[in-house]
Amino acid sequence: MVDSLFILTCFFGKFYVSQKVHSKKCWVISTQLWVKYGLTQQLEEHNIAFSATLGNRGDVGPFNTNFPLVYQKVFLNAGSCYNTGTGIFTAPVKGVYFFSLSGHNKTSKPMALRLFKNGEPMTGVYNHPLTDAGIRYESLSTSITLMLEKGDQVFVHLLANAWVFDNNDNLTLFTGHLVFPL
Repeated sequence: MVDSLFILTCFFGKFYVSQKVHSKKCWVISTQLWVKYGLTQQLEEHNIAFSATLGNRGDVGPFNTNFPLVYQKVFLNAGSCYNTGTGIFTAPVKGVYFFSLSGHNKTSKPMALRLFKNGEPMTGVYNHPLTDAGIRYESLSTSITLMLEKGDQVFVHLLANAWVFDNNDNLTLFTGHLVFPL
């Protein structure tokens, strides 16, 4: 059991740390101030995180052009910023965000995934097919930290003439979360 703690309070964008608090009464007063000034809603707006996989789809591709991937099996969508109909994450607030993506495929087929911010390529993964290696699978992943403005969109495309694979093991993922607001 904790016999003392520090209280962090924010007024008009500035954070203040109180001295050690020895009673629950001070904690209640601080919580009431957060509610009074609407700061609890502000904190809830910053609970942004998602993680989704293609699901049990088997091979996806190839297509003649870049193909937007829609990750339909969602593990987490805190803040509801990931759209399961389009595969697009839309930033609800300006801030620094972390994203990762992974892909799984047979070595005999090319795999190429690219992460975009507002239509501009940011990062991706690619494997060259190995026809003499027999049939085996490989996984690739990448991650990136981006500064986003409110309304910016992040999404993943399967590049033209490439394949990706997923099954019940959830091997092809798209994940992101807000690191901190700006």
